[in-house]
Amino acid sequence: MIGKLEAPDDLPTALAANNFLELPITIKHSQKLYHLPLHHQDPFDRIMISQAISEGLILMTRDAQIALYDIRII
Repeated sequence: MIGKLEAPDDLPTALAANNFLELPITIKHSQKLYHLPLHHQDPFDRIMISQAISEGLILMTRDAQIALYDIRII
């Protein structure tokens, strides 16, 4: 809504065409989130950090604050 992201009208089809998978927010992610240090104040970014740590994933970002976490980033 604030213009940071643009998505196609048929996002599920575009994601599937590019071999992306959905990653639902789970209880495991919420529990990890509770223990994260407060380096970052954005709740959406914090849940992505929690998911990436919990699932052993790499997070793509240009947000320097995310690098303060014990997480692999590109």
